This record gives sequence, structure tokens and C-alpha cells, in this order.
Amino acid sequence: MFSRGNRMKRQGGFTLIELIIVMIILGILVAAAAPKFLNFQKDARIAALKGLKASMLSAAHLAYGKAAIKAEETNGTAITLEGIELIYGYPTGSMAGIGAAVTGIGLPADTTADWVVRVASAGQMTVTFKGADAAESALGQNCNVVYTQAKADTTGIKPMSVTINDTSCG
Repeated sequence: MFSRGNRMKRQGGFTLIELIIVMIILGILVAAAAPKFLNFQKDARIAALKGLKASMLSAAHLAYGKAAIKAEETNGTAITLEGIELIYGYPTGSMAGIGAAVTGIGLPADTTADWVVRVASAGQMTVTFKGADAAESALGQNCNVVYTQAKADTTGIKPMSVTINDTSCG
């Protein structure tokens, strides 16, 4: 038989210092792994790009509907309808086209806009985030929305397209 004193010595468990050490180790592991799983900035940027893409598509389709009502949807010459420059019924890839159809995008000098716009000569507009610093501005290279205006080729009229490039948003 065991005496009362021996039974007290047999009880096992963790000491307070052991528990604290385990908690510190778990804290270090969480701190190292959390950024990989919780990249909220990247998710937010991609969500904003998807929202901009949806706005561009909606604006382009509304403009096309207005052009179709006026029988201008097959016109290959740029026209202005209700303040929006259209070609083949869709906004052109310029500030007078899709830039006028979507509120809130502006040229680099526009200090009130949330986005920075770069217009290419081939009827293509690239819209990216307005960076607070050089690192954020560099995101624009591979974190943007590209609007390509409608065009005609041997198969007929190809409508505009809006694509997202999110390869380096985070």
C-alpha cells in the first residue's frame, strides 16, 4: 500500500513554465504561417479588380444597348452618343470612351480618381491602382484591368473585351 505522501508525488502534469514555452513556440509558428494564409491585401486588390471589370462590362453593355436603339451598333467609325465615344456600338478604349462610361477612373494627373489609366494606341486601356508610393505603383505592371475596344476582322465584328491581370497583386 502507498502512503498518502507517495500518492501526492505520483500525480503528473505540466508545470507553468512548460506551458508557457509551448505557447511561445505555437505563437512563433502562427506568426510565421499567418501571412501565407491571410494575405488580405492581395484578396482585396483582386476583389477591387473584379468590381472594376464588372463596372466596365455593365457600362459597355449599356452603351451598346443605346447604340443599338439608334442603329449605330455596326458603325465602324467612332461616334459620340450621350457623351461616350463608341465604335461598333461599344465604348472605345480611351478616356472619351470607356473612361467616360465608368465613373471614378482618371488619368495619372487626376488626383481625385482611385485608379490610374494608361491608354495604348491600339484601342486598349489599362487601369490599375493609384499607388501611395513607388512600391504600390509598381503593382500596375501585373495587377490591372485591360479594356480592349471592339473591332472588325474577316469573321465580323468582335465585341470589346475586359480582362484581369492579377499575377502580382500581392
